[in-house]
Amino acid sequence: IVNTNDSGQGSLRQFINNANALSNTGLNINGLTDTDVSVFMIPSPADPLGRTADPGYVDGRALIVLTSALPAIGGANADGLLLDANTQTGNVGNTNTALLGSGGTVGSPAIPLPQLDAPEVELRGNGAVGVGLDIDANLTQVSGFALTRFTTAAIRIGNASQTNGGEISGNVLGATALAFTDPGASLRSTGAGIRLQRVLNPY
Repeated sequence: IVNTNDSGQGSLRQFINNANALSNTGLNINGLTDTDVSVFMIPSPADPLGRTADPGYVDGRALIVLTSALPAIGGANADGLLLDANTQTGNVGNTNTALLGSGGTVGSPAIPLPQLDAPEVELRGNGAVGVGLDIDANLTQVSGFALTRFTTAAIRIGNASQTNGGEISGNVLGATALAFTDPGASLRSTGAGIRLQRVLNPY
């Protein structure tokens, strides 16, 4: 994934289309065999490879703004998909150096409050897109994104993906990649962070 475009070659949308269509057999990406793995390499203003910065690189993060819903991640070919925006940090560097969360402790047992490295990739709706990432495949893993401005859910987990589980970790839901604080009415999500949508057999 090498640009912040809403569609076309090198975009997140095209990667999902490819993951849904192509068999995983024989793949070897980042040392993982038979697994489809996203590799983010969106050029930053100080790109280590000397590429021209992507115009969607704003305030230290690659900003992908959707004008329509992404295709659902679904079907047997998409099973086991690793959608990892942390690869942007590994390939381009830590361009968004903030630590999100106040840290410290809470309660009488002094439970530590974790902090999260600010993501390098932000996925944003346009105020009309319902779902950010729509998962309907088994064993899908999603990490390293900030997702905001979606009207139904930042991440929807469909019936098929609940058969054998998956993992959603290290994401910022309902806020930008810059802060945990309310981003204001123009960027605020009006839907859920994560929505489980299970179709039950009525019989």
